[in-house]
Amino acid sequence: MSRIPKKLSIKKAKKSPKGLSFVPPKESPLGKAERQPVQYFILRAVSIGKRMSIEDLVPEVEKMLGNENSFADRKTKPSYVINRTIKKMTEGGMLMIEGQEKTNYAKLTPEGFKKLEEALFTEEKAMIPLSWNGVFQIVILNFSEDEKSDRERVRYILKKARFIPFATGAYVTIYPFPHITNRLQEEFPEGRIITFNTNDLDHETSESILKQFGVI
Repeated sequence: MSRIPKKLSIKKAKKSPKGLSFVPPKESPLGKAERQPVQYFILRAVSIGKRMSIEDLVPEVEKMLGNENSFADRKTKPSYVINRTIKKMTEGGMLMIEGQEKTNYAKLTPEGFKKLEEALFTEEKAMIPLSWNGVFQIVILNFSEDEKSDRERVRYILKKARFIPFATGAYVTIYPFPHITNRLQEEFPEGRIITFNTNDLDHETSESILKQFGVI
């Protein structure tokens, strides 16, 4: 396992710039939030508990869709659309259905996780703010050499989420993306992904990061 990089020095900043307004880059990975398809809510519901019984999944997704008013302009019953979508997602390799006596459980496949990650970049709650709150979000990758493919996959996701490398095995962003880092920690437990927020980076490091994001 790789060690936490020595270059990642956390000291009390001489003066932490706060409240600096800026316009998000035009090539934002988030873009404008749109109404998500039914499969997004199914992926999201199943991912919360690793797997979910179909009996519980359908009403849970129906509830999520109701909160989003996704069926306000449709005549078809939500339960029918959800069950039909679950079947298509299973046939498409995004879901795996496991049977246990009379209960069937839905579980995400690797392809399902990939689709969920793509959808997370367009989630409304993750939109880039118009002002920086003075906090850096840092991710440290702690994969072994045998887990090279997993490490590269996480690097790709972080890059798409506008994290930038700033020390060996460490990435930082000024955007609040807890939904992405939490999902990665769930998928790669046992300390392989370490995340934390801070406003106490040393002055030189803080200035360098803010320049790369165009804040100063």
